[in-house]
Parts: sequence; C-alpha cells; structure tokens
Amino acid sequence: MATLKRALKFNLVSAGAVAIYYGVYLLFTRGLGIHDILALVVGIGMGFLWNFAVNTAWTWRRTNLRT
Repeated sequence: MATLKRALKFNLVSAGAVAIYYGVYLLFTRGLGIHDILALVVGIGMGFLWNFAVNTAWTWRRTNLRT
C-alpha cells in the first residue's frame, strides 16, 4: 500500500512539472516572444527544480518506519 501511495504522489508531482513546462513555454514564446529553444530550456529547468524539491519534501519523505 505504501508503494502505491508513493507512486501516486510521484505521478501527481510529475503532472505538475508538465504543467510548469508547458506554462513557461507558452508564456515565453507567445507572451514574451522569446525563442522556442530558450523557452524549453527554462521550462525544463523550472520543472526539474519542481520535481526535485517536491518529491524530496513530500514523496520520498521518511515517515514512521513502523508498518
């Protein structure tokens, strides 16, 4: 059950990263007129930071070791 819970958390966090990638891409390309490649690099970087930070703090956080 714990593995399923972590898998669901991980997928939820990853879906948030996809939303960040796409949102940054749209903002930079359509809103600010920045080149596609630069927008993708920044979006991927921000999504990576999101994934790492949230998964570290929430998904992979150690809880009570007793099951």
